[in-house]
Order: sequence, then C-alpha cells, then structure tokens
Amino acid sequence: MIHNRTSKVIDPISRKTRIRPNADSEWVIQDVPELRIIPEELWQAVQERRAQSFGTPFSRQQRPKRLLSGLGVCGICGARWIVFGKERWGCSGHRNGRGCTNSKSITTASFERRVLRGLQEKMLDPDLVKAFVTEYHQEFARRTADQAARRWKLERQIDEEGRKIQRLVAAIANGAEFDEIKSALAKAQQARERCKLELSELAAVPVIALHPEIAKTYRRQVTDLTRSLTSDEQTTLQAQTIIRSLIDQVILYPRDAER
Repeated sequence: MIHNRTSKVIDPISRKTRIRPNADSEWVIQDVPELRIIPEELWQAVQERRAQSFGTPFSRQQRPKRLLSGLGVCGICGARWIVFGKERWGCSGHRNGRGCTNSKSITTASFERRVLRGLQEKMLDPDLVKAFVTEYHQEFARRTADQAARRWKLERQIDEEGRKIQRLVAAIANGAEFDEIKSALAKAQQARERCKLELSELAAVPVIALHPEIAKTYRRQVTDLTRSLTSDEQTTLQAQTIIRSLIDQVILYPRDAER
C-alpha cells in the first residue's frame, strides 16, 4: 500500500485547493499482505510467464489454429497469407484490394505438405546432419567436463569442511570454550551437508549419452516428427510447436514470378 502520493496545496491567487503529485522519494510504501487479492506465489508465477513471452508477437503466443497459421508471407507484396473459403490460402494484400498482383491460392493440405517436405529435405541435408552430430558431441564433452569439475570441487570442499570439524572437535576436547566455537562448528557441519546434498544431486543428473549411431537417430526423429502430426492431440500439439519453432516464415511466390 502506498501513502502520500499526492498533497493538497492552496493556490495563493484563487485560494482553491489543488492536488499536487509528490515525488517518488516522498511516498510511504507499506507491505500489507492481508489485503492481497491473489497469493504472492501466483503473482510471481504470472510475472515470470509474462517475462518469458515479452517481445514475442501476440499471434505467436496463441495456439495456432493450423500448423502454418501466421507464417505465410507473400513474395510479391510482403502481406500475410490468410485462409479464405474452403481451406484455401491466399495473399491478404490481393484479397483486400491493396494492389498485389499475386492472385494464386493453395489448399491447406498442399501448403503443409510442401512445407513439411522442404523442411525435411533441409534438415536431412548431409551438411546439416554432420553439423548436428558435431554439436551433439561438443555438448556431450562440455557437460561431462562441467560435471567432473563440479564434482571435484564439491569433494574437495567436503574434505576441507571435514578437517575443519575435526579441528573444532579437538579444540573442545582440549578444554577450549565450547560457546566460542559452537557457531563455527555448526556452520562447518551445515556447509559439509550442503556439499554432500549437491554432490548426490549431481550424480543423479543424466549426462547426454554418446550414441554411436546418433546420425541415424537424428534422421529417424526428423521423419517421425511429421508423422506425429497425425497422432493423438497432445503429441500433435508438441510436434506442431517444434515444427513452428524451426520456421521463421514461409515466402510464397507465383510459379512464374522473379525472386
């Protein structure tokens, strides 16, 4: 709750009372959790979701009605391709009388089939497959090295905290004032337990497997991706999301147009 956002001042000439906004530095801000309409956890979750979608066009945030909704662009005028009639796509610039000469149209089935075929051919290009395999192996090496370095650091810290605990216990046994080292002993024990917990969690993290036939697996996954479009609703939605993330836009030209 914010107080003192405004002040009442009297106009010296008209003698009328006016409301003047105060500077931010003069505001009195008080946290009143009992007046919240929604829980703090829900509010934070919404803010995180908004931050994730910030800068993304609104049309990209909505679930598309069709696989290629919002992705088709006219190669003549740059207008969006839209659906009209019975599942036919055409240039919105031409349809709305904005001077575009691209009068061609295409069915949804043919549009999607051609795009998927072209996408599959691009993704299965030998150079792209080679690049994927190289990236896969580099990621494997990086994750393996990162985990090994972190594991070594944690094991070293556990040993150091263990030796510190032994020294503190020995000091108590030799007659040192217990109250003076009680706090240090508790901190060392907590630090050691935190390291042990993180080490156990690190061991549970799966490392990318260095598959000997990764190229073949990649090709199969690309092929299966298009087949997933005819699967159950959840699988189809996941496949659509992946495919749309691979496409920036689809530029459509008439067959005889210059490019």
